[in-house]
Amino acid sequence: MKVTETVKIDSHGLAVTLVPRRNCLRVVMRATPEGARFSVPYGIDFESLEPIVRKMLTEHADKLRPAPLYTRGQIIETSFGSIAITSDAGGRGLRLRETQAGFEICVSPALDIASRPVILAIANGLKQIGTLLVRRHILDEARQTAIEIGAEMPHSWTVGHGRSTFGTCRRRGTATEISLSYTMAFLPADLRRYIVCHELAHLREMNHSPRFHALCNAYCGGLEAALSRRLRHHPLPLP
Repeated sequence: MKVTETVKIDSHGLAVTLVPRRNCLRVVMRATPEGARFSVPYGIDFESLEPIVRKMLTEHADKLRPAPLYTRGQIIETSFGSIAITSDAGGRGLRLRETQAGFEICVSPALDIASRPVILAIANGLKQIGTLLVRRHILDEARQTAIEIGAEMPHSWTVGHGRSTFGTCRRRGTATEISLSYTMAFLPADLRRYIVCHELAHLREMNHSPRFHALCNAYCGGLEAALSRRLRHHPLPLP
């Protein structure tokens, strides 16, 4: 059999997906939450591919069953309180509630917390909490930062929903808007301030030119490069 369309197989409980690509010259594996995804040369014989796949699965077994992203009893700390993932004996699904310490994401014992649907449901709960924290705290924090560094203030501040884009600056005619992602709720204060300084610099330089970086660096007290490196490697409690 030649692999000319996507094939899904089960390998000892791992979901393995084979994706044929015409521009692919070798077998490439990528770990997924359910198992592994392989990019393979278009039209390759399945019989010759199978031993390659099984060998790669064996060699990379430690990467294919990573530590669970979420566990019951887990505490996620933020600058504004903790978020606890708890077991909800009386519930059938997943619910959020605010506590004196912060928030709880209550997960029914009947749910498999390592399954993809539950992971996404918990991540959605964190998104709701993050959005609330940005509205309650981080937008005011950003306004105060603009005042402290003497930067131009945008006409509006909004909450964004990007997973990997922490902030954006837009100009619509004469109006300007800075959007700060809900993910900022899971960053320490100095990285939040760096993102705000970055977006405030865009109000004067809508690009990433040397002039932009000089201005952003001045806003950051000479720490732009160091803060940018830290932000790129800062883990988020999200899939």
